Amino acid sequence: MAKASVYDIVAFFLALAQDVGESITHMKLQKLLYYSQAWHIAMYGESLFDNKIEAWKLGPVCPEVYKEYKQFGSSSIPFPGDCPEMEGCLPIVEKRLDIGLVTFLRKIADDYMSYSAYELSSMTHNEQPWIDANIRQEEITFDAMRAYYGELVLTDEELDEIQEGQIAIQSGFGLEWKPGMFS
Repeated sequence: MAKASVYDIVAFFLALAQDVGESITHMKLQKLLYYSQAWHIAMYGESLFDNKIEAWKLGPVCPEVYKEYKQFGSSSIPFPGDCPEMEGCLPIVEKRLDIGLVTFLRKIADDYMSYSAYELSSMTHNEQPWIDANIRQEEITFDAMRAYYGELVLTDEELDEIQEGQIAIQSGFGLEWKPGMFS
């Protein structure tokens, strides 16, 4: 899967929110970007986008995106641009992205978009990458995300054991990730 522009990922989440009649605040958008980056690193061993993510008081933040959307404060961010009335924006955005990336981002949205911005912030505050980076007031690194979220990725063998009822796994947020599931 090719790297994407962070703004393509932003456009996807804003278009999806508009399509399903949900609002996305700046803080919620930041957490969706963070989880997209973290899970992509864990599953594929590479960044989804090149922009850095820092540990801020209310959770992970991509500073470049912050600067672009800070004027919205805690209000909902509208999709930037006009959309066809019948289709909406989502089909237009999805056509610009690789199908594997669209599938991956839809999984992120399925798992995280139903949470409020503050719930997502709270979740990140309980996860080691933010905790460690926040102590040092610095960037949340690729290695920190890979180490933490990589431990949460289920192997094919673990999934087989779960399906066969041999082991039980308690997932904090209902996630069942496995390598190659979005290829």
